[in-house]
Amino acid sequence: MSILDESNLLSDEERKVYLRLLKLHGHEPHHFLLEVVEDQGAMDMNDINYVIIVKTKATHVKSQKSKTYVSRAGSATWLAEFEDDLKNGYFVED
Repeated sequence: MSILDESNLLSDEERKVYLRLLKLHGHEPHHFLLEVVEDQGAMDMNDINYVIIVKTKATHVKSQKSKTYVSRAGSATWLAEFEDDLKNGYFVED
């Protein structure tokens, strides 16, 4: 499917790694829908130490299994968690 990231929260490098992980684990980009949104409240923006938190939801189109990963913007930590789930067959139909 595609990557829905209207606010451009994912870096180009994160997008490249995501696509490489899919290929490495036998998936195609159209097998997943990736939805990326900022997870902040209005009060957070008033904080001097404001950090952008990103929620990345991956949904396997065929099985409809999904998981949401939470990370700091630019940290790419969600990719390690996503890869673990690919390795463990989380998104595969039972």
